[in-house]
Amino acid sequence: MTYIVTNCFQWVGFHLVKHLLNQGCHVVGFDEISSEKKEVLSMFFGRNDLFSLNPNKLSEQQYETTVLVDASLPKQTFNSKRTIQLSYDTITNEQESSIVTIKLPLLFGEWMEMNEEGFYYKNDFIRFDSEQFLSEAIYIDDFIQCLLQVSKSDYLSQALEIKSSVNKKMNGDNPKKSIYVRDNKPIQENLKVVQSHYNKFRKLYSVI
Repeated sequence: MTYIVTNCFQWVGFHLVKHLLNQGCHVVGFDEISSEKKEVLSMFFGRNDLFSLNPNKLSEQQYETTVLVDASLPKQTFNSKRTIQLSYDTITNEQESSIVTIKLPLLFGEWMEMNEEGFYYKNDFIRFDSEQFLSEAIYIDDFIQCLLQVSKSDYLSQALEIKSSVNKKMNGDNPKKSIYVRDNKPIQENLKVVQSHYNKFRKLYSVI
């Protein structure tokens, strides 16, 4: 299977590409190596024959899926069966009719912008000991697995939200447009993995 991923060295895009390559998928990535961290992340894929970065011209084959990671639709036209836009912004009904927009939940994982006490989600600092983190946060690997399962469906709503199963009982949810992710491990176990990674590579992490 073949995928196109924009912002492939943004931390969410990086995890998506890593997962796809581990599954044996061919991935075309688009991004600018504009920081030391992105340069390091690019080295994880640089010698993988299944990955190509910023090709001048795409092949004429049809790609399975294009995933726009926190990015608007590019000027370049991609020949994909489906296009999925991952967005931190509130979903509206004004997006292109051919695009499925998925609102990014409160994600945490390796390489996100963080410090010892928490991380930034949009403009808010989320503490690891906060009720919001414990009830809403989803580990990046659990999110990616859910996303790829959803992307294979032929009957997707134009706008979807992926949420933690912990807050499934929140009022006002539309079950047809909300997908709930169950943690494969307790959130504190995944957090320990992320914090250990941060302590090992803290010079490459950044906080707004």
